[in-house]
Amino acid sequence: ERTVQKNHKLVINNRKTSLVTGVVDVLSFDLNEILLETEQGMMMVKGTDLHVNRLSVEKGEVDLSGNIDSVATESSRIICSPSCSGDTMPGIHEEMMVFLIAVVSGAIVRLVYQCIRCFRRIVVHDLAAVSVEDMIFWLGSAVYMFVQIYHTSDGSIRWYFILGVALGVILMTAFFSASEKLYKKIYGRKKKDLCQGLDKKEEKS
Repeated sequence: ERTVQKNHKLVINNRKTSLVTGVVDVLSFDLNEILLETEQGMMMVKGTDLHVNRLSVEKGEVDLSGNIDSVATESSRIICSPSCSGDTMPGIHEEMMVFLIAVVSGAIVRLVYQCIRCFRRIVVHDLAAVSVEDMIFWLGSAVYMFVQIYHTSDGSIRWYFILGVALGVILMTAFFSASEKLYKKIYGRKKKDLCQGLDKKEEKS
């Protein structure tokens, strides 16, 4: 049996919709990436809010919609990218913004937990109250992170988002540690000067 090779064609309309012919299969897809197997090799479509509207295996056609940023073939040659219209490397810029948002999110979570710790030092808590506070904190943090991931990555968990959150927590922890050491140093120096002043007054009297 002879296999008839279908014509492979790519049509993009205003970077919002696309028609791809000569498609063998849709290997994977999410809101940011669609991987197609075509008669001439693999094709990767990247963007935001991407959807596969129609797939006809018999005709070898796929209709795509969403904000299409780039289309690359198996040879890694960029067929279409927003840099053609003056936007330089938008994918990297977007990933950097997501990373920075993740860093700030991690720092905010660490700051909130530090406030809870300070509150516990002021008001004495029993074990049950500490457990309830921790549960509320972790549930709130989970919801907050989910909202951040949903708004920045359309619900897809990216490795650089996790890295950013961890970096934010580490940086905020280091800030608190340095602040505490500086406070102890200044407080210790003032306390020492005060004690020396009192000793001198006692000697004079």
